[in-house]
Amino acid sequence: MYGPGTDSKLPYSKSITALDLMREFTPDVIMMWTHYQSRFVIPKYFNRPSIPSVILEVDYRRVKDKGWYARHGFKLMLVRGIWESTVIPSVYFPFSVNEEDIEESKLYKTKVNKITFVGQTWTDSNRGVKTYASRRQAGENLAKAGLFKYQGKVGRKPYVRAITRYDGALACAASYRHSPVAKCFEIMGYGTALLCNQIDLADRLFDNYYYKYKDDASDVVQVAHDLLNNHDKRNHYIKKAKEIILERHTHTKRIDDMIQIFNAFKTGQPLPRKWGR
Repeated sequence: MYGPGTDSKLPYSKSITALDLMREFTPDVIMMWTHYQSRFVIPKYFNRPSIPSVILEVDYRRVKDKGWYARHGFKLMLVRGIWESTVIPSVYFPFSVNEEDIEESKLYKTKVNKITFVGQTWTDSNRGVKTYASRRQAGENLAKAGLFKYQGKVGRKPYVRAITRYDGALACAASYRHSPVAKCFEIMGYGTALLCNQIDLADRLFDNYYYKYKDDASDVVQVAHDLLNNHDKRNHYIKKAKEIILERHTHTKRIDDMIQIFNAFKTGQPLPRKWGR
């Protein structure tokens, strides 16, 4: 891995190009991070048919120039959402949780008996409009019932504590195919009960150990009361969900998944589709 802050034999420099890296490391596979990041650093000569190239993509649907992937020689897309590429083969590659954050979450024992939300503002109209509308409605309904603490953006360091100190935390699956966002995995990994609308593949991903409300949030208060008032059920969900995150969805587990995919990709074998997509 090469980049700022990484333990690489080649010191990081903004002047180093992708071609320099290929010469230095002679890789078996090249992986790059999203169209929106990679388009600024990939030179025209990046396409090297002899070295398979993979891109880790967050939201392929928002990329207007979908021919960009093929023009730069990408042969495989690892997608973070439950959707499929129409231009190159793709494999669903779910979000995961940092093991160090999970360890940190154990430090915070005292819980507030409310639902919290930590993250992106309610009013961002540039992305995820439907997702934010659903999230906003859920939050408003919970606030009217006196069950909600909105924290907004808190920064990287306070994030784990901000989620962990509450009994439940709100998330909202992406509007397209109800795809779980990173926050869903983090909430469960930090030992807090997840309150979310429908998550597709939840049975495969989490064994359904989360509290589900309707997309229009008409039942979110009722579901939240169940989460907050049924202590034994909540603790059971939290315990099982955290076990599942540790078994399936840590960064280390995801690296193992990636290596299996790369080995199959490099040798021309069928791609592992651990989550069915």
